[in-house]
Amino acid sequence: MDVKHRIIMAVHGTDVRHRGGTPVTTIWSWTSELPVEIVVEFQPDSIGARTWMFARTILDDGLLGSGGIGDIRVRSDGVTAWLKLASPDGWAELTASHRELEQFLSATVAHTPIGAEAFDLDGELAKLLAGA
Repeated sequence: MDVKHRIIMAVHGTDVRHRGGTPVTTIWSWTSELPVEIVVEFQPDSIGARTWMFARTILDDGLLGSGGIGDIRVRSDGVTAWLKLASPDGWAELTASHRELEQFLSATVAHTPIGAEAFDLDGELAKLLAGA
């Protein structure tokens, strides 16, 4: 089972208090084949094709207040959600509707509740190492 949502986010510079921001189209996806992971695709017509993957629990924690450490952080005030992404090339902070991200997350939870994911770590590591 797959879940996909198209969400328009706003990219901000260093001042996220500015309500504007540059709109960017994102596709948020989740699959029951890898239920612990969320994939966010940034569409090519906006900032160039980029894909970020992170744990679904980061989004869940972030929508409840604050989630993630390091490269990916999510926080929310119940109206607006902030997603901060950092890489060796720099960082970006984006905002989106809390409600839209909550609807996406709820659709994933309807298929597999958080904490009930069956994940074969050994199998996934074997696949990863086989490709190395």
